[in-house]
Amino acid sequence: MDKYGYSVDINFKQIINEADSVLDYLVPKVPVSAPVNILTGLNKLFSGFERPIIKASKLNNIEYSSLIFELGNRKLVAGQEDLILEVAQQLKQ
Repeated sequence: MDKYGYSVDINFKQIINEADSVLDYLVPKVPVSAPVNILTGLNKLFSGFERPIIKASKLNNIEYSSLIFELGNRKLVAGQEDLILEVAQQLKQ
C-alpha cells in the first residue's frame, strides 16, 4: 500500500516473519516435483498412476521411466490401472 501512496500502519517484515513461523504448521511437507511426477505429466498420464507404476516397475525389475513412456504411447487414461502391470510384464520380456 505504501508503494501506491497509501499510509498504513502495517509492519511488512513482521507479517513475513509470522508467515514463516506458521509455514511448517500449515504446510508440513514442502511440495516437490519428483521425476516420476514430471514424466507422468509429460506423457499425459493420470497422476494417480504414480504408485501403480512404481510398484509394477519394481515387481518386474524395469525402469519406471520406460514404463511411463510406453503407457504414454498407449494413451492410458484413468480407469485403466490394470493395464499398468500388463504393460510392465510385456516390457520385462
